[in-house]
Amino acid sequence: MGRRIKSIFAGLVAGGLAAVSAACGGFSGGTGANGTSGQGGDGVTTVSLMTWANPQDRKLYQESLDKLTEKSGIKIKLVYVGSGAQYYQKINSMVLSNTLPDIFWCANLDNSFQPLAASGKLYDWTSYVDGTAAGAKKAPVDKARFGPGYLDQYEVGGKQYGVPNEANTYGVFYNADLFRKAGLELPSADWTWDDLFTDMKKLTITEGGKTKQYGMQTGWGDLYDPVGLSIYSISNGGNGLAAERTWKNVSKFSADAQLKEGATRWSQAIRAGEVTDPDFTGTNTWAAFINGQVPMVWGGQWNAVAIFDGKPTMSWGYAPIPGGSAAQIAPLEANAFCSPVGLKNPDATWQVISYMLTTVFNEAYAKDPVAPIAYVPGSKGYLDNLRSHGAIGKQVSATVEQELQNEQKVGTGFLDPWAGKAGNLTKSQWNPMLQGKKPVGPTLDAYAESVNKLIKAN
Repeated sequence: MGRRIKSIFAGLVAGGLAAVSAACGGFSGGTGANGTSGQGGDGVTTVSLMTWANPQDRKLYQESLDKLTEKSGIKIKLVYVGSGAQYYQKINSMVLSNTLPDIFWCANLDNSFQPLAASGKLYDWTSYVDGTAAGAKKAPVDKARFGPGYLDQYEVGGKQYGVPNEANTYGVFYNADLFRKAGLELPSADWTWDDLFTDMKKLTITEGGKTKQYGMQTGWGDLYDPVGLSIYSISNGGNGLAAERTWKNVSKFSADAQLKEGATRWSQAIRAGEVTDPDFTGTNTWAAFINGQVPMVWGGQWNAVAIFDGKPTMSWGYAPIPGGSAAQIAPLEANAFCSPVGLKNPDATWQVISYMLTTVFNEAYAKDPVAPIAYVPGSKGYLDNLRSHGAIGKQVSATVEQELQNEQKVGTGFLDPWAGKAGNLTKSQWNPMLQGKKPVGPTLDAYAESVNKLIKAN
């Protein structure tokens, strides 16, 4: 999913796996019974792989997978289903009709992975990821080479129901020319929250009491939403909103002093016009950045490709999320490969998953840099493509690698059943607080109390 991850999740209901009419039509499953892998009349084992990838990437996947077919005799059937809500509606209908393909892209940010795993609908890949399954020895994947935190996202009850693939990192794209003009040091790999707030303030231009140039723009509020402020809190020695950093099986919310400090700083910056507020859509943000009109933009690594393609005339850079007094925390976000519980030929299916992680992504993303891979060796092709863009490409690559390898990460979305209702609280309590319409301390306490009621109710 990579650079398309935000559009895919936009508008999805976070309330979990909803029953969707099986009348969605389309793909009828794999080659074996119940949509699982099997042998055709010619004795060839076929594994079906469902993806939301674009035509170019599907072509690149197929070219690489054909090599696996030559080596192993396993035929891989690529199946395309459109991205966004359409994709997840299709998965839901396949669950109802028992026609899930052998492998399909899954994700947990829309709360569809967790219900599938918890309800026993997914195949347990634990012994293959651990390397103890007999079939894993033909197609080994080194568990230790997954970036910190990614396997945890797809583990439920101690079992590995998803095998992480594409990951996303987040950071600040900056206009180096505007920084130098303002007499500011350029953001570095170890810059701090103090640096960011200072830079935003000095890069802001106002006229007649109105902001003419924001110090930073962001199309969504990841930096100051509940997840972003939890990152701020933890990086400064706090606990964030909860102790469970992957946002699974959360026991209790609380608003510590560091969280309130961060909320106060962001609220002040928003009200001063130094950064865009939660209602900002960012429709023209990236075009304006490429044209040299925006000092800083918060966003995912996939935007680097659009900037390269835009051929900006200004000097620019990409820095990771800032660090605090205690640590530098990275956002945790990835997709995964999932399979149905009734999988007929797990050994052959695992060979395809392993080959995707170790070979296909490297070969495909060396040509079309979609995203880094949670299995770090599978990121080489992507990172090599970035480095081919010279000094700036090497800097982007280094920032991505830094976040992939960061041992301290916080998930970018709530995953428990109460997540959808908590989203409503963000609109009614959190955002008005940031905009100065509600006091910070009492509002954060009320928010935590409201979420705790949701937790207890579930």
